[in-house]
Amino acid sequence: DIKFAFLIGIFLGIGKAAEAFFLSFIIGALLLAPFMIFMKKSGKAPVPFGTFMAIGAFIAMLFGDYLRDWFFSLY
Repeated sequence: DIKFAFLIGIFLGIGKAAEAFFLSFIIGALLLAPFMIFMKKSGKAPVPFGTFMAIGAFIAMLFGDYLRDWFFSLY
């Protein structure tokens, strides 16, 4: 995951990489929380985070500017 995060940072730049990681945390939490509740998994079970990093990087690459503008328009 560290090497993948490094490549995302190089490819997207520091700003969009931060957005990508934020999105990957949000997507991972939204998808894994119901899974852990219904499947009765413990919080110590390993999670393959690379998939969520790839999804977050893809969304940040395509829609990062729009999401950032929308987010900051809320304040």
